[in-house]
Amino acid sequence: MSSSLSWTSKMTLSHLAAAGDPDASNLFRAMGLDADEIIDSPATILSKEYRLTRTALLNMRYNALNATLQDGPTVVDIPCGLSPRGMLCLRNGRSYLGIDLPPVICSLKEKLPLPDDGEKPSLLRYEAADALDPEALLSAVEGCDGELHILTEGFLMYLSGEETGRFMEGIARLLSIHGGCFITADPEMSIQNFLTLAAICGDDLPEVIKRGFLRKPVSSGETLPEPPSEKSPLMLDVFGDTGQQLESAEEYLLQFGMKLSRITVSDHLKKPVLPGMLTPKQSEDLFQAMQKVCFWKITLTSGK
Repeated sequence: MSSSLSWTSKMTLSHLAAAGDPDASNLFRAMGLDADEIIDSPATILSKEYRLTRTALLNMRYNALNATLQDGPTVVDIPCGLSPRGMLCLRNGRSYLGIDLPPVICSLKEKLPLPDDGEKPSLLRYEAADALDPEALLSAVEGCDGELHILTEGFLMYLSGEETGRFMEGIARLLSIHGGCFITADPEMSIQNFLTLAAICGDDLPEVIKRGFLRKPVSSGETLPEPPSEKSPLMLDVFGDTGQQLESAEEYLLQFGMKLSRITVSDHLKKPVLPGMLTPKQSEDLFQAMQKVCFWKITLTSGK
């Protein structure tokens, strides 16, 4: 069953489990995954610095997004992958809906002990739908009461401009009907990744970048997502002018009747960051670095 899942979804869960998240660890075992097989990508072998950067980045992203959640709105993960967020929401009494392609949803429903819906919707639900199909998204959220708190992490960077347009059309329609907000960790991910690597490596950063990582032949049958032919208009370039890129993104969102505000990542992190995995200096440097990077909160300009 795990062969039908993307390497990215398995890798993300592996790093969350490696950092000691209990829900991720339980889900990782339930899915029957092998960390040694997925810790590196199918095409590369990471150095210890890059591995630690990936673990730190994915855990900060996951935990900081969780800290933005509020009681009331239904949490909607698009796409949910193998995120353990549903288990966290269930334990905290929050309604959660995970949306992804059929292979992912089938795997989750098979492996997770989902509660019986009975005569009323369960707090924890998973629905199969194409995130790039607005009608499919509308159908998937049927039955959700009240506002939606939509989350996306690790997705926009794989979308072309045309695909981003379809996805944002779907998000706009969901918000126009249900209200709420859309929070994504993706647009400033390249900046966050570089700052995380710099905080972990310190003075050794130039040498670590120069050394890079090892290439390896693809023999496991796993594949990486193909890079889009054109970058998503919502993704910022770490080497670009941040101010100009933000202005372009704001203009792009206005086409869908939406606006953005930025949420500083460090405001939603607990100190120390990743105790036991990072040195005190690395942890403090990383927290300071996260004051320079943001998640995006996107809402309708109409204020619904």
